[in-house]
Amino acid sequence: MKKEHIKALVLDKNEELAKLATHIGEDFDKQVIHDFRVGYKYLRSFLRLLRMHNDSKGLKLTQKTKDLYNIAGNIRDLQLELEHTSEHLPDLKAYIEDLKESLTRNKKLWKQTYSSNTFERFTRQIHKHKFEELPEGILANFLNSKMTSIDGYASLPDPSDNQVHTVRKEAKDIIYASQVVHNNWDAAKRNLRIVPVKDLTRLAEKIGDYNDDRQHVERMTLFSTQKAGTDDKKAINEAAAAGAPRLAKEKNTILALLKKLLQKTGGGDESTA
Repeated sequence: MKKEHIKALVLDKNEELAKLATHIGEDFDKQVIHDFRVGYKYLRSFLRLLRMHNDSKGLKLTQKTKDLYNIAGNIRDLQLELEHTSEHLPDLKAYIEDLKESLTRNKKLWKQTYSSNTFERFTRQIHKHKFEELPEGILANFLNSKMTSIDGYASLPDPSDNQVHTVRKEAKDIIYASQVVHNNWDAAKRNLRIVPVKDLTRLAEKIGDYNDDRQHVERMTLFSTQKAGTDDKKAINEAAAAGAPRLAKEKNTILALLKKLLQKTGGGDESTA
């Protein structure tokens, strides 16, 4: 990929993030937040690919941008959990109020943290940065390194929840890098044959759903331990207990998909992918 194309792509994605971030603080629309986080991960994946080529010389998204990404994620998680709890567990009034308070705090934190200067500063860094042409072979190295990591976790008899989450992050890097190639880098498309993108997409979706469900149960359990009254504690504990077999089933599905993926890729062997 030519260095002029790389620079234009990074500038364009940063501009998209800047526009979305401007709108988030208006009404904290869930779709806008989702688009912002997807755009962030798309750009982050591409920058990781660039850094594989020139190591520490590559650009990194700023800490302030990362902070906004994390705050936006907290807001969207709380919005979704509040909707779910209000619909399915409406009697947990104290817990629902706690969710509302947490959501209000995170919205306030967004407004305190957000500044257009965050993205303008990164734009200046992009213009100053000396980009290099990206050789086609570096994509294969990037994809294989991610698949090797995934295969390593897939080989474990019982990976932890944190390890499963890491699998999702590695899969997402492959998915977003693949999108970059499809949209911007025709010469490198043949390298995508070494990774099962459709399987990874399904796996990432399953892990995402599992993480959301698990965090919901963990948040309820923490509230029960620290803040809930007697009546709420009983109802929350019952809801959490009901969620345990569901979580176990979801994780078993994920582990089965991981084993299937390991068989398909031959444990990261490119020739069998």
